[in-house]
Amino acid sequence: MGSWVVEMQATKSIYKVHPFISNINKTAYQPRVVSFGPYHHGEPQLAWMEAHKKRVLNRYIHQLGVPQKEIFRLVEKMAQELKESYDSLDFKWQDNTKSFVQLMMLDGCFMLELLDVYKDDNYYSDNDPVFSRHGELYVMPFVRADMLMLENQLPMSLLLSLKYIRENVKRGQPIGTLDLGSTNIVQSDIEELNKSILFFLFYDISKYSEMGTCLHVLDLYRKGLLHTHNEDRNAASQSANEGEGFYPKMGKCFYQLKLRYQRLVHTQHTPGDAAPQSANEREGFYPKMGKCFHELELCYRRLVHTQHTPGDAAPQSSNQGVRKNKGVGHNVVRPATELHEAGVRFVKSESKSLLDITFGEGTLKLPNFMISDSTESIFLNLIAFERCHNPAGSYITSFVAFMDCIIDDSLDIKLLSSKGIIDNIIGTDKEAADLFNTMSKGLVLDLNENLGQMYTDLIHYCNRRWHKWRANLTQTYFRNPWAIISVIAAFLLLSLTAVQTIFTILN
Repeated sequence: MGSWVVEMQATKSIYKVHPFISNINKTAYQPRVVSFGPYHHGEPQLAWMEAHKKRVLNRYIHQLGVPQKEIFRLVEKMAQELKESYDSLDFKWQDNTKSFVQLMMLDGCFMLELLDVYKDDNYYSDNDPVFSRHGELYVMPFVRADMLMLENQLPMSLLLSLKYIRENVKRGQPIGTLDLGSTNIVQSDIEELNKSILFFLFYDISKYSEMGTCLHVLDLYRKGLLHTHNEDRNAASQSANEGEGFYPKMGKCFYQLKLRYQRLVHTQHTPGDAAPQSANEREGFYPKMGKCFHELELCYRRLVHTQHTPGDAAPQSSNQGVRKNKGVGHNVVRPATELHEAGVRFVKSESKSLLDITFGEGTLKLPNFMISDSTESIFLNLIAFERCHNPAGSYITSFVAFMDCIIDDSLDIKLLSSKGIIDNIIGTDKEAADLFNTMSKGLVLDLNENLGQMYTDLIHYCNRRWHKWRANLTQTYFRNPWAIISVIAAFLLLSLTAVQTIFTILN
């Protein structure tokens, strides 16, 4: 039974966003101009684009010079595969294959035409409402945003098949001899389509190597954000331990609360630890907690318990406890302005990959990215995809959660903007800060292989007083050339005064 469930889940890639996710911002998952696929087809506010889709389908058929039923016959052979890509397909599509295939052809041809027309600005006419300069300025920004919504996706296999049909028929191959089997669609066809989509979404395709087979446009866009422009570290490949985050195996947990609790009290270690933990270490330095009625009570008792080892001579007094904990510092990453005050330097990473976050020798490197009107919708849909599609991992989710850690208010945005990390075109710095604070609601920072050690090192660095003192000295007295000159002048004046005083005493 278990293997059957896993197999079923593996075929799904396009999901309806669950209400507990979409309640944060329902409009972020709702297309405004065009529907792709069955979830939003027929909605009144999107009806005006249907006539343009039919125009494109007729153009596609006319260019091939073959009957529509022949194209329909080919796409119909992959109908079941396409249906299985959708997680929640309504019965009206499940039971009516003809309508479903017609919808796939209509939407698939329209998306391919968008890629082709705007690749070389090959507009239909100056007065065309969609495929013209006017459409590029006033319609395409909304179309691009709609293409990046989780509920508004088309299987990439559909786009590849329609592209394969068009190119081979144009070459003179009879449509009756075409086979849409995966073996006939070669890697070069896949990469050509990937680059067309990335170009349409304003990626600099010259910086991208092979992206591999993708599930749909949103999946490709996500891989583009994580791509490091380095063949040795391709975003398309994911580590086997991706889903485990920064923690080793912790056993099967039947309740999410139990898993969260285990992670809270877990001592991080690597498989190469020299020796197994002692009994006290396995208990997390907690003595027996007594009988608990449920996991919540056990979690509560351990959270309020004062940790001690059996060798403690006596419980500490309140004053002793204060002195012992004094100067320990924070155990979470603080906002950017506080990190800056603690001596952390912010530098723009060499690539724009959201994986390119590093910390070393007091320097936190972060990728450059833009905050625009569509940023919230794009990130929320990427996060929803990672939540719904387990194999995707949690890289985008962790990036947004980490940025929320270091962005608290407008001052943090101002600091990151001054370092070239954030390009804010959404409006004020406060609006940009509020955007991250809103997007991160309900997110968990998964300390995976990319963030785990960096997160720990950053906290340790900021908790050392010397770094804060040095930063305060530098930022107060050496922030600009005039301040440095003033300090040097004051030092010289003080030195001369001291020398004069000594000579006066000696005389």
